[in-house]
Amino acid sequence: MALNGILGNAMSGIQASQLGMRSVSNNIANVNTPGYARTKVDLIARSAGGMGMGVQVAGITRVADVFLQAASLRAGSDASRATASAALLDRLQTQFGSTNDAGGLYGRLVQAFESIGSAAVDPAERVARLSAASDLQSFFDEARRLSAEVRALRNEADRRIGGGVERVNEILTELQSLNTQAQTLNASGSDSTGVTNRQSELLDELSGLMDIRSEVQPDGRLFVRTENGAALLDNSRLQLSYVPSGTGAYGADYGRISAIVSSSGATVDLTSSIRSGELRALMDMRDIELPAIAAQLA
Repeated sequence: MALNGILGNAMSGIQASQLGMRSVSNNIANVNTPGYARTKVDLIARSAGGMGMGVQVAGITRVADVFLQAASLRAGSDASRATASAALLDRLQTQFGSTNDAGGLYGRLVQAFESIGSAAVDPAERVARLSAASDLQSFFDEARRLSAEVRALRNEADRRIGGGVERVNEILTELQSLNTQAQTLNASGSDSTGVTNRQSELLDELSGLMDIRSEVQPDGRLFVRTENGAALLDNSRLQLSYVPSGTGAYGADYGRISAIVSSSGATVDLTSSIRSGELRALMDMRDIELPAIAAQLA
């Protein structure tokens, strides 16, 4: 083998080692970066005329398990749903107070019954009757205040649904743009792991808002659907729409989360397709849990 061939072999090995070191360095630096997955450099032997000619970098691969990622997305949706529900219920529980809190609803109810019992001993005693009436009024006032708190929480949940829908649209728009970049990079044989990492990060955030599943296409594009199969992003993208009612009143007619298909302009109802995540928790709190608490309070 000529000297130039030997030097070429050595140079190919040095270049491959540099890429490998760069990959390891990125793995260490991004170990705690959301959405990042370890990468490795794929090498193949290079030969000509039956003689070894060094190594060639076949590509940089992102090491990720699609099944574990799918399970992570489902778990993230369920965790976000539970967290959002618990946060609202904890805030409401704080307003009710504990059973031994004299200033809370339960403490005022106990005091009202005690006053009624005292007044019953001597119905002719005017002071006892006034005290019982005053304690009952205090209990009713507290119940009225708590009813207003429930309505305020319903209104907050409604507004947060609107904000969540806006964020879903932003994520889907960026994912659509990343799909174009991934398709271009894969077609040219360039490194697309940076785009893939960003896609993974956005999927994690999106799964916190609603239940989703993803499908990676051979050209690097990412298709996103809800768990029950409603397409959010494939060759076209859905534009979600929701208008908050602006009130937490019990008789309010709350709107539904709809979506417009960008390619055809058709409108679909996505409310029933969202079965987990923060959006489902907020809808359940607004439509089921908080009204039930208000009914019990009444």
